[in-house]
Amino acid sequence: MNTIVIFNTQNNNEFEIETEATTWGQLKQEIVGQVDKIGSMKGVMQHNSTTLESVNAEILINPDPNGETIIFLSPEKVKSGK
Repeated sequence: MNTIVIFNTQNNNEFEIETEATTWGQLKQEIVGQVDKIGSMKGVMQHNSTTLESVNAEILINPDPNGETIIFLSPEKVKSGK
């Protein structure tokens, strides 16, 4: 099991999840009840700036034993203007 910190940039909500997910699609299925509109969001891994958009994107756990694995969530498409 790996601990991943999820930070939602839309509402500044942060939580931890213990997971065995190895892909973005698997992790999205696990957090669907905790994140509104997860289906239209992408993730960015803090420690290596990898963007998680494809359901097959691999989640790379932070290799630093003292570092956290943090994923920032943001909308796939940002509304601009009116």
